Amino acid sequence: GIITVSQATKDDVISRLGFPASKVHVTHLGADDHFKPSSETDVGQFRRKYNLEKRDYVLFIGAISGRKNTKRMVEAFAKSDLKNSMDFILAGGLSYNGQETKDKIDELKMNDHIKILPFVDSQDLAHLYSGAKALIFPTLYEGFGLPILEAMKCGTPVLTSTTGSAPEVSGGHAILTNPYEVEEIKL
Repeated sequence: GIITVSQATKDDVISRLGFPASKVHVTHLGADDHFKPSSETDVGQFRRKYNLEKRDYVLFIGAISGRKNTKRMVEAFAKSDLKNSMDFILAGGLSYNGQETKDKIDELKMNDHIKILPFVDSQDLAHLYSGAKALIFPTLYEGFGLPILEAMKCGTPVLTSTTGSAPEVSGGHAILTNPYEVEEIKL
């Protein structure tokens, strides 16, 4: 048999690899117990540590890459009214086509409002989520999507994709959007 982390992945294994459904079993992942709402004091200390004190922020967490759809997220943020009152924090390292996202930030002259945090200490992740006004996570495909669960455990609202496992993982508790349409991602 095969164990998958989501029904979406199970469906892919069945359709792409031809395994019989009876031999593919779903075992969902879970977010670690340290993901929970942080106190205002802890969030304040976190924001000072990472120089995020000036404005509220929305958050993406994961690889800055084409697969994660970060370039479209940047375009959507630049078109939204949120840029007038918030920053957009991209927390993760550059990966496949990640330079395109950085180039788009420069092209749109959004360097003052879109910040990349290439590394966040693991013990600070709950504070990062808790301090965010929302997690923006409309990736092109996720086999599971742990940031969705982690954000929800921290009490942070989530905007995610209509694709892959995101609808399954969010369980009806997120705003779902077409990740290929900048206008739909825009808040």
